[in-house]
Amino acid sequence: MNKHQFMNQLRQALSPLDGPAIAEILADFEEHFAAGFSRGKSEESIAAELGDPLEIGRQYAEAASAIPPAPVPPAAAPAAPRINEGALLGVILLNLFIGIPLWLGLFAALAGFWAGAGSIGAAAVVLFVLAVFQAGVISLILVLFAIALSALTILSVIFLVYLTKWMIKGVVAWFRWNRSLVTGGAAA
Repeated sequence: MNKHQFMNQLRQALSPLDGPAIAEILADFEEHFAAGFSRGKSEESIAAELGDPLEIGRQYAEAASAIPPAPVPPAAAPAAPRINEGALLGVILLNLFIGIPLWLGLFAALAGFWAGAGSIGAAAVVLFVLAVFQAGVISLILVLFAIALSALTILSVIFLVYLTKWMIKGVVAWFRWNRSLVTGGAAA
């Protein structure tokens, strides 16, 4: 049995369930097939490992019928987080005098580091070009300096990629912290 046949039989067996539950179960089995494909397995072997789709669907339907549906309160809308006006004013002032200047300074320093790494890389290219027009030992020295600058550029870029990720994670954490202060921790 191939993937298409397996999924069709499973879909038919799950028909007693509601649409979102069926979609979630089918998505799980799509993941099983994707994981099997990534390990080099064929559709037929994955389907055989998963078992009989009609039996699987019957088990899901039985499990769903055994669980009583959760009562839905009338007109239950999710409550919006309460905003503490005093905390909002404090967060605005905190960000205005500390947060924004701090993050702008950090990102400006990060931009300067990126510009420095680019400049080192440009210097390596210039040294390689100059080495072409020189003769003898001078050419060798220029090539060696260019190789050293190229290595320094690569290391700088690797470091700056991680530093940039940390900075972005820091900004996200800062915004979440601000939101939790304003909402009293309701939206962390």
